[in-house]
This record gives sequence, structure tokens and C-alpha cells, in this order.
Amino acid sequence: MDPPWPNKSVARGKKSGGGHYDVADSMWHLRQLLFDVDVAPMLAERGVVAVWITNRPSVRELVLSEEDGLFSSWGVKLVEEWIWVKVTERGEPVLPVEGIWRKPYEVLLIGRKSIAGTEGNEAQGEVRDVKRRVIFAVPDIHSRKPCLKQELQRVFALPDTHRGLEIFARYIVSGWTSWGNEVLKFNDVDCWTKVDGDENKSEEAS
Repeated sequence: MDPPWPNKSVARGKKSGGGHYDVADSMWHLRQLLFDVDVAPMLAERGVVAVWITNRPSVRELVLSEEDGLFSSWGVKLVEEWIWVKVTERGEPVLPVEGIWRKPYEVLLIGRKSIAGTEGNEAQGEVRDVKRRVIFAVPDIHSRKPCLKQELQRVFALPDTHRGLEIFARYIVSGWTSWGNEVLKFNDVDCWTKVDGDENKSEEAS
């Protein structure tokens, strides 16, 4: 899930005619939208939920608050936190790590549905032993996150027959169901580069 978190720079870009994506008008409106998405009934036992967040503390609190957070309302607990560090082709951060306003990384919070019948901390939004991983990847198109389907399958031992749902999707992933207003956004031909001559090069090499 990659919610359209409120973002002032994106809003300014839209007003100036920039090609940015849609974002929520306010945190209050997005909160209402997220709690209207009834994720809990769709989760299988030990089902996995992954939510991209911004670096604002209020966003993290909305997802992980033990009293009224998303994870708590969905009956999942935080089990892993993945950090996507955006780097250049030379492996350097795209922005200063110590930057005040913008950071060269984004965070993916991953929760797992509690086992039926568990009580106490099992049902809370966050637990003590949270595994953290770091992903280094070169960003391409604005707002497109790396596809982590294979990594999720490997880390959580998901079977090939698992059923995945991507909410607020901006491209289609093979084998998953995509839901949102922009599910074909990054499947557009304009998002791909056609390389001419590859077939001829293969024939010459053979």
C-alpha cells in the first residue's frame, strides 16, 4: 500500500502544471479514507501488510499507534521495517542524509496478522523485536516505488499461490490485484524506453 500522503511540494507542482500524482488534501481526509478501507477481513491467517510512509512522525503514528492506528485496527503487528535508500547510478545518495526537509530514503512498515486467539502485545501495532532491512535502489519515475514482490515472497515464505492486493497501486504486478485511481499509470508506454537494434546485435553475436 502506498497511500497518497499529503505533500506540500506535490501540491505546488500540481498548481504549476507539473506531472505529479494526486495526494490527499489533509491528513484528516486521508485518515478517513484509510479507515474506510476494511483490510482486516481480507487478510488470511499470518497475512502480510506493507505500508509505505513518509518521514513525518505524524504519518508513522497514524499507522502504528496502539490506541487508534491502522495496524491495530487491522489486527496486525509490526514485524519488519524496510528502508529504501535512493542512490544514483554511482551508488551515492540522491540527497544529503542529514538534510532537514528532504531525505534520500523512504520507509516501508510491514505488519503481519496476529494468530487467532492471541492477546496482549500480539495484537498491538508495534512490538519490540522488529527486523530492519535496507534496500539500495536507483529511483526512476517520480513516486514509483521498487517492486518488492519477490523479496516479500522470499522473506515471509509466501507460497506461489498467495493472493496479493496492492491498494493505491500505480502499476500492475503479475499475479496481484491492483486497486486505485492510477493502476495503469506506470504501465503507460511513455514510462518505458524502447531500445532499437537489440535483435540485430543478438544475431551478430551468434
